[in-house]
Amino acid sequence: MSVKLEFISKGFRDILFSPGTKEMLTNLSDDIRDRANESLPDGEGFESKVQAGGYGGGRYVAFVRTDNNAAALEESENMTLTKAVRG
Repeated sequence: MSVKLEFISKGFRDILFSPGTKEMLTNLSDDIRDRANESLPDGEGFESKVQAGGYGGGRYVAFVRTDNNAAALEESENMTLTKAVRG
């Protein structure tokens, strides 16, 4: 199923594309990354990134992903990243 949203308010669109929205997403994804990395012995293995997406009109999207095998194994066995997302 596919749904297409059309924003009829320029103000709402301006908020989605604002530097403040990018900063908020960066802070949130960095917090999730940091919580996930706390469980790893060397404190590294998950990374965060914010970029203009290739969908949704190019609005900002945030990602947190594994960066190495240890982090991938930690997520697989203990759901570390999943738990970090939930807070």
